[in-house]
Amino acid sequence: MAILHYKQAINCDSTFIEAYNNLSSFALQPNHPQALSSLGNIYMDCNMMSVAASFYKATLAVTTGISAPFNNLAIIYKQQGNYAEAIACYNEVLRRLLLMVLSIEGTRWH
Repeated sequence: MAILHYKQAINCDSTFIEAYNNLSSFALQPNHPQALSSLGNIYMDCNMMSVAASFYKATLAVTTGISAPFNNLAIIYKQQGNYAEAIACYNEVLRRLLLMVLSIEGTRWH
Protein backbone atom coordinates (compact mmCIF):
# COMPACT_ATOMS: atom_id res chain seq x y z
CA MET A 1 0.00 0.00 0.00
CA ALA A 2 2.74 2.46 0.95
CA ILE A 3 4.61 1.82 -2.29
CA LEU A 4 1.52 2.86 -4.24
CA HIS A 5 1.26 6.07 -2.20
CA TYR A 6 4.89 6.98 -2.84
CA LYS A 7 4.47 6.32 -6.55
CA GLN A 8 1.45 8.63 -6.53
CA ALA A 9 3.49 11.30 -4.75
CA ILE A 10 6.24 10.96 -7.36
CA ASN A 11 3.68 11.22 -10.16
CA CYS A 12 2.44 14.47 -8.63
CA ASP A 13 5.95 15.88 -8.22
CA SER A 14 8.79 14.16 -10.05
CA THR A 15 11.34 16.24 -8.11
CA PHE A 16 10.11 14.93 -4.74
CA ILE A 17 13.40 13.37 -3.63
CA GLU A 18 12.10 12.25 -0.23
CA ALA A 19 9.48 10.10 -1.98
CA TYR A 20 12.17 8.42 -4.10
CA ASN A 21 14.31 7.76 -1.03
CA ASN A 22 11.43 6.34 0.96
CA LEU A 23 10.27 4.22 -1.97
CA SER A 24 13.76 2.69 -2.01
CA SER A 25 13.57 2.12 1.74
CA PHE A 26 10.28 0.30 1.31
CA ALA A 27 11.77 -1.99 -1.31
CA LEU A 28 14.35 -3.06 1.29
CA GLN A 29 12.17 -2.90 4.40
CA PRO A 30 8.38 -2.65 3.88
CA ASN A 31 7.68 -1.48 7.44
CA HIS A 32 10.40 1.17 7.59
CA PRO A 33 9.28 3.61 10.33
CA GLN A 34 10.71 6.74 8.70
CA ALA A 35 9.04 5.96 5.39
CA LEU A 36 5.68 5.32 7.08
CA SER A 37 5.97 8.52 9.09
CA SER A 38 6.95 10.51 6.00
CA LEU A 39 3.86 9.25 4.21
CA GLY A 40 1.83 10.48 7.16
CA ASN A 41 3.50 13.87 6.79
CA ILE A 42 2.67 14.00 3.08
CA TYR A 43 -1.00 13.27 3.74
CA MET A 44 -1.09 15.72 6.63
CA ASP A 45 0.27 18.42 4.30
CA CYS A 46 -2.48 17.51 1.82
CA ASN A 47 -5.07 17.88 4.62
CA MET A 48 -5.97 14.19 4.38
CA MET A 49 -5.95 13.73 8.13
CA SER A 50 -7.53 10.28 8.46
CA VAL A 51 -5.05 8.81 5.96
CA ALA A 52 -2.18 10.61 7.71
CA ALA A 53 -3.32 9.23 11.07
CA SER A 54 -3.33 5.69 9.69
CA PHE A 55 0.32 6.04 8.65
CA TYR A 56 1.32 7.50 12.03
CA LYS A 57 -0.40 4.57 13.75
CA ALA A 58 1.39 2.16 11.40
CA THR A 59 4.68 3.82 12.37
CA LEU A 60 3.93 3.28 16.05
CA ALA A 61 3.09 -0.37 15.36
CA VAL A 62 6.58 -1.08 14.00
CA THR A 63 8.79 0.99 16.31
CA THR A 64 9.11 2.14 19.90
CA GLY A 65 10.71 5.04 21.65
CA ILE A 66 9.94 7.80 19.16
CA SER A 67 7.53 10.60 19.96
CA ALA A 68 6.97 12.38 16.62
CA PRO A 69 4.09 10.15 15.46
CA PHE A 70 2.30 10.77 18.76
CA ASN A 71 2.80 14.51 18.35
CA ASN A 72 1.41 14.40 14.82
CA LEU A 73 -1.57 12.31 15.93
CA ALA A 74 -2.21 14.87 18.70
CA ILE A 75 -2.29 17.66 16.12
CA ILE A 76 -4.77 15.71 14.00
CA TYR A 77 -7.00 14.85 16.96
CA LYS A 78 -6.95 18.48 18.11
CA GLN A 79 -7.98 19.69 14.64
CA GLN A 80 -10.80 17.15 14.65
CA GLY A 81 -12.00 18.36 18.04
CA ASN A 82 -11.08 15.07 19.71
CA TYR A 83 -9.40 16.74 22.65
CA ALA A 84 -9.23 13.69 24.93
CA GLU A 85 -7.22 11.75 22.34
CA ALA A 86 -5.06 14.81 21.62
CA ILE A 87 -4.24 15.19 25.31
CA ALA A 88 -3.44 11.48 25.61
CA CYS A 89 -1.04 11.72 22.67
CA TYR A 90 0.62 14.88 24.00
CA ASN A 91 1.05 13.18 27.38
CA GLU A 92 2.73 10.24 25.64
CA VAL A 93 5.09 12.66 23.88
CA LEU A 94 6.02 14.19 27.24
CA ARG A 95 6.50 10.76 28.82
CA ARG A 96 8.83 9.63 26.04
CA LEU A 97 10.81 12.87 26.11
CA LEU A 98 11.23 12.57 29.87
CA LEU A 99 12.50 9.00 29.49
CA MET A 100 14.97 10.19 26.88
CA VAL A 101 16.24 13.00 29.12
CA LEU A 102 16.58 10.64 32.07
CA SER A 103 18.54 8.15 29.98
CA ILE A 104 20.88 10.91 28.78
CA GLU A 105 21.35 12.19 32.33
CA GLY A 106 22.16 8.65 33.46
CA THR A 107 25.03 8.42 30.98
CA ARG A 108 26.77 11.62 32.09
CA TRP A 109 29.96 11.47 34.10
CA HIS A 110 29.66 12.88 37.60
